[in-house]
Amino acid sequence: MRKIIMALLGGIIFFGGALPVAAEVTLPLTGSFGLSGQFQIVKGQERVWEWSSYQQLSLIDLQNGERIQSLSGRESSIEGFDVSDDQTRRVVVKQGVLHVYNAFGTKVQEISMIIDNENKFSEFVDVQFIPNTHTVVLLAKNGGNAKLLSYDLDAEQLISSRGTSPYGQLLTARDHVAVVYSSTVYLYTSDLTYTGVIHAREEDGIEAFDMNDEGLLIIGEQGVPQLDVYDLNHGLEKTQTSEQFVMGSDVFYSDIAIDESGAFIAVTSSGSDRPFSLFERKTGQRIYTSLDQNQDFSYQSGVELSNEAHSIIVEGANQTNIYSGKELSKRPIAIQIPK
Repeated sequence: MRKIIMALLGGIIFFGGALPVAAEVTLPLTGSFGLSGQFQIVKGQERVWEWSSYQQLSLIDLQNGERIQSLSGRESSIEGFDVSDDQTRRVVVKQGVLHVYNAFGTKVQEISMIIDNENKFSEFVDVQFIPNTHTVVLLAKNGGNAKLLSYDLDAEQLISSRGTSPYGQLLTARDHVAVVYSSTVYLYTSDLTYTGVIHAREEDGIEAFDMNDEGLLIIGEQGVPQLDVYDLNHGLEKTQTSEQFVMGSDVFYSDIAIDESGAFIAVTSSGSDRPFSLFERKTGQRIYTSLDQNQDFSYQSGVELSNEAHSIIVEGANQTNIYSGKELSKRPIAIQIPK
């Protein structure tokens, strides 16, 4: 006979049968800041960078929603942004030019073209750091001859380049690079060696996506009733079963976030029975929360998670809200012991 252990903070309770529907986890509101549209969590910290086409880049303290720092100047028409893991480099792409800032927010480099022997690369449209390095991956239109570039900011040297399409968004992990389009996801190693492609079920079907440093890639497709989850370290096969990461029928995805640890996945959506969904990544099971039926959320609401979902950021109708996820560590967790 197998037993199921329910582990609670402060004790362990033994059951001999299946667990009932999980109780709702309360995620209290702890702060807020203005509407921005784009977020970038500071790894290992309860801080987030936020920006939009009409606001400057600002660093927000998730404990209280207060602005800690802003990059000098008003950053309009931002096409790409990222921060190195050691927080000493911030990179911004706007109007085809790469701007590099130090930890104090002072601009230290401005790169409009990368020259390598007889090759010239320009018109950058997106940028992401390879985790734990000062190497950035750039997507460049390059006069119609689109390129994917790997560039060392410290050495000011091009590492590698390859052809690609300019119409996509970059995601990076320690060992992987993904270029996501509405119908396909092209995959590469961190040195830009091609490894494969993921095709959407329908043309222009990919609506939302995210990837963490470990190469866990999450994709939401229009009308598909569950998330697709890939572990790129083990190939291009989906890891979920038909009973995992279920969203419901006729779903339209707004945003997806996987936290730094890979423990939680959050989704904002419309068309399903709830605007907010939270899943445990290892089991694929839904976690019922106090945010699930929050009518302040909409189809356009962005979402982001700090490490282990200690803070949950969701855009509302008039402001961006910060919720505490600390109660998630106290929720009942079912563990099956083999016979």
